[in-house]
Amino acid sequence: MNSRLASEQIRITLDGRPVELVPSLRAALRLARRYGTYADLIAKLADGSTAAMADTIAEGSDLPAAYDMVNREIIAGGVMRLALIIPALIDFVISLAGPSSDEKGNGKSTGKPITFEAFHEGLFEIATGWLGWTPAEAWAATPGEIIAANKGRVAMLRAIFGGGEGNAETKAHDELSLDDQALAVFGRRRKGR
Repeated sequence: MNSRLASEQIRITLDGRPVELVPSLRAALRLARRYGTYADLIAKLADGSTAAMADTIAEGSDLPAAYDMVNREIIAGGVMRLALIIPALIDFVISLAGPSSDEKGNGKSTGKPITFEAFHEGLFEIATGWLGWTPAEAWAATPGEIIAANKGRVAMLRAIFGGGEGNAETKAHDELSLDDQALAVFGRRRKGR
């Protein structure tokens, strides 16, 4: 897995103040619901949408004053000064999707695509249901942290209860990319309802 756990925060300067953006599950789900897809949000950021910039900064920093700060930045230095933070905001949005596919995978997905909203709702279910985290802990965690914690929990359960090395189904599951593993889990969960 391409680990992004150590580099989750992205720092920008806005209105003369350092601002740290954390790709929390709460920020990921709120922006996914507001913009539909991260590609749509990235396109708006690339086009210089100040509303998209303010939304992204507000969700990533938990600063309700982000909208005012963006306006002050425009007044102080013009829109071109805001353009300097667009690459960092796009990196932030990309990090909301969680870590990239597992290195063992070939990058090709064999499952049905799911929306980012459904993916992040599933991560919330994993964090609160499978891992036993409180909702506040789940909302504050990054998608990468939840995925890594779940991977550790599954490894612990396999070590305790077996089913690891000799199990053909487990081997087949382990050879799937992280994206396909998530789709397999969420697909099973949805069918069971």
